[in-house]
Order: sequence, then structure tokens, then C-alpha cells
Amino acid sequence: MRVVAEPTVSDPDTALADAVRILRTLGQPGVPVLLHGEEHSAWPVLTYTLRMKLDTRIGLEDVLVNPENRPTTGNNELVTTALALGDPATVKGMKMSDGERDRGNAGVIQAAALLLVERSHQGWLRLLEEHVADASGHCHACSSTALGAPVWPCTLWSIARQAQHLGEQRHGSQGRR
Repeated sequence: MRVVAEPTVSDPDTALADAVRILRTLGQPGVPVLLHGEEHSAWPVLTYTLRMKLDTRIGLEDVLVNPENRPTTGNNELVTTALALGDPATVKGMKMSDGERDRGNAGVIQAAALLLVERSHQGWLRLLEEHVADASGHCHACSSTALGAPVWPCTLWSIARQAQHLGEQRHGSQGRR
């Protein structure tokens, strides 16, 4: 369980003030708080959440431009840019497999896996169990009537698998199923 908070105005200054008011009103809710903005407030709110070490999100449903106000190429660019705004020590020293490097999502996969390990005790396990290949070699969990299913292994499976490896490195074999 978590609380999702979103200022509903796109003006950055007003959205940040609303975000602070929302957080003050919530106090200590006893569950994680995910705070995110939309449109023009997406990047300032994201920067604030990183500074405050809150959960956040970024994607095309939130914003269509990068921080320089240029149209984004997609979710991958948004997530990569958001991760670059965070603390560089968070992603320092991570290694990637050749397959992930070849897919071009290695930085996003590594950073997302690290966040998964840091914020969820074995949360990767559920993703590995759900994101399996179907009979046609596509991801069963990622199927969409509009887009179809990606070829397995999907990005979420890759993130979960990398999180499993990172967890095992940090905590020894107790990270295994």
C-alpha cells in the first residue's frame, strides 16, 4: 500500500507549493508516498521528490517534454533523464549483462533494479513469477489488446532479474527463491 499524491496544477511554483501542503497534511502516513507532477510541473516536482527521497514516477502520461522543454522520444528518455537527476552515487559501480547492454535499456534497467532492491524486500520475486513467456514467446503479463505483448524477456522481467542479482550481491544467497 502507498499514498499517491499529485498536485493538479501545471504551474511549477504552484504545484511545488501544493506538493508541500499535501505532504504536510499527510504527516507521517505510515506507508510510502509517491509524489509526481504533470505537464509543466512534472520536472520540478520530480526534482523535489528526489531531493526529499520520496517515491516518484515519470512517463508520457505525465509529461511530453524533457526538462529543456523539447519533445521527448518516449518513456525510456524520460526515465533515463529522471535517473540522471538523482544522486550519482546511487548508480555508481553497477554492472550490466551483455544482453541488457545490447538492448539499449541497460542504464534504465540497472537504476530501476537498484531502486527495486532498495525499496522492496524481494519485490522482484513477484515480477519474475508474473512476467513469463507464453506459448508464442511473448510476455504473458505485459499483454495489451492495443499493443500486443513484447517478446520475452520483457523489460520488467529484466529489471526484476537484475534486482535479484543485486539483492544476492548485497545479502548473499538469501536473495534467491
